[in-house]
Amino acid sequence: MANPKLLLAVDVGGTEIKAALLGADSTPPLGPSSLTVQARVRRTTPRGADGTATANAVVTAVADLATEFAASHDVAAVGVVEIGRA
Repeated sequence: MANPKLLLAVDVGGTEIKAALLGADSTPPLGPSSLTVQARVRRTTPRGADGTATANAVVTAVADLATEFAASHDVAAVGVVEIGRA
């Protein structure tokens, strides 16, 4: 069996940042795969004095989450989604 690849999925919302560590198990080379949740966390979305400060605080919070997970897991990739404005 192949070693699972760990993926960190991060959802940045207006009030919360949610992150889940997902294990992707597959059979080589392109066999069926499945995802299992290995760990999850929720944090309050940080706010700054203005838009730029808030954006910087959110980027720092996401980077901190990735660093925390990577300290104890072999994270292969990080994906981040956030709601945009039109």
